[in-house]
Amino acid sequence: MIFPTHNEEHQKQFERQIEVDDYYWHNSCDQLCTKQETRECNVQTCPINCVLGEYGPWSDCDPCIEKQVKVRSILRPGQFGGQPCTEPLVTFQPCVPSKLCKIEEADCKNKFLCDSGRCIPHKLECNGENDCGDNSDERHCGRTKAVCPQKYYPIPNVQLMGTGFHFLAGEPRGDVLDNSFTGGICKTVKSSRASNPYRVPDNLETVNFEESSFVRIHKAIKVFNFTMKTTDLQLSDVFLKALHHLPLEYNSALYSRIFDDFGTHYFTSGSLGGKYDLLYQFSNQELQNSGLTEEETRHCVQYETKTRFLFFTIHRNTEERCTTNKLSEKYEGSFLQGSEKAISLVQGGRSYQAAALAWEKGTSGPEEKVFSEWVESVKENPAVIDFELAPITDLVRNIPCAVTKRNNLRKAFQEYAAKFDPCQCAPCPNNGRPRLSGTECLCVCQSGTYGENCERRSPDYKSGTECLKPVVQDVLTISPFQRVYKIGESIELTCPKGSVVAGPSRYTCKGDSWTPPISDSLTCEKDNTLTKSKGLCQPGQKQSGSKCICMSPEEDCRYEAL
Repeated sequence: MIFPTHNEEHQKQFERQIEVDDYYWHNSCDQLCTKQETRECNVQTCPINCVLGEYGPWSDCDPCIEKQVKVRSILRPGQFGGQPCTEPLVTFQPCVPSKLCKIEEADCKNKFLCDSGRCIPHKLECNGENDCGDNSDERHCGRTKAVCPQKYYPIPNVQLMGTGFHFLAGEPRGDVLDNSFTGGICKTVKSSRASNPYRVPDNLETVNFEESSFVRIHKAIKVFNFTMKTTDLQLSDVFLKALHHLPLEYNSALYSRIFDDFGTHYFTSGSLGGKYDLLYQFSNQELQNSGLTEEETRHCVQYETKTRFLFFTIHRNTEERCTTNKLSEKYEGSFLQGSEKAISLVQGGRSYQAAALAWEKGTSGPEEKVFSEWVESVKENPAVIDFELAPITDLVRNIPCAVTKRNNLRKAFQEYAAKFDPCQCAPCPNNGRPRLSGTECLCVCQSGTYGENCERRSPDYKSGTECLKPVVQDVLTISPFQRVYKIGESIELTCPKGSVVAGPSRYTCKGDSWTPPISDSLTCEKDNTLTKSKGLCQPGQKQSGSKCICMSPEEDCRYEAL
């Protein structure tokens, strides 16, 4: 008979009750029989159905869009395969306003007013360039004089630097900066890879092309670095129009749509280029039979990948072992051919060329020129791979009632960020990390666990007693810096001078995971902490006795826009 028991490590132990007799001793059953067996438990939770609250009352009729809105919150997100919520959290209906629309017309003073509401210097009229973005500055023009003596092409993918970034979702959103605007200045930058210089947009403070072509696995190929100006940034037309149409009276739903459409932050500096990574999948049995240690296996994968695809000359002590072990000899001297499959992960360039580097067992491997062709394509089609961020609210300047709208956006962001708080989720099995996506909670599994909700464990899984050094953005510094950390040890993330961590900065090792979970998109943002002078109020505030209080929208609109 077999009697199962459970231990604190989520394991089930089986003990066999053995009847001892002459047959048992005569046939050496004491040595041959398995008396005890340990298996990992599969921790699986019951489905949690999504529950929404009731709609609140209809808002006042917005006089600018002639609609009113009502919203409701998530009482309980769906999780573990439970019933999802399909009804919207926000609903609109048309209405007849009782107030006049308070959207202020832009006062360009001594500048030219574009149809889009943008103000540009009069010197940019009729210069043959679309400085307004809607071409309204080039109407009714006679003969024009070109700004540049010849035609220059824009920097490759320069528009990507002007997209908003949704920090909570970790993905780019709509354009917030107009990087086609050159300000009537013929500023160019030269790259050794191109015969003609590129024209630099007005929003860029600096741009430097990387001349090095050195490439390694798990590293980035940087085409160029960029830094945005700190003042007088030109906003994209679509973002500018969205700001102009915001009401002066606070409306959470309307202000929150800005973050949905344009993200929560914008890029202040960074790098454009490409990232490439290769993951090889091997059979555990094949690796054990090869006779190589774990470190030797890693070196052999790196050695053959770099010499086969990247054309590096590498001298290692393990080079001979990489071609003479049992696994390599089985596949004509190739250690990589012994892998079950290879998965390529790519950013920038032509992805189909990088995908061609992956292969499955039994198929012909990729040609050696595929990787070098992808590297060349990165130069013409780079992606944003490293960056620093600043809040998108910092861009709300030089428009009518900028202070009121900026304060309303900051208030809306506090409410908006709460919708992404994973604390609303139930704990995930096996130390999985909960992530709130819309009205559903998802589980990000730890190494050694899998399944839709991390409820299953691999046969050789062992409960962790330490945490590995987390993978973070290059701009962040980990202190103390170690390869592994014991349970209870903490780390501190810091940023370069002038910027702060855009999220929690202190994390503690709990089991085999960090608490709180460390986001893959965690980065630095500009430090906007202002030193308040005694007796002086911030823009958008007024003195009331010994305190500073917010101005009303009417008072704010008479205040000089910042």
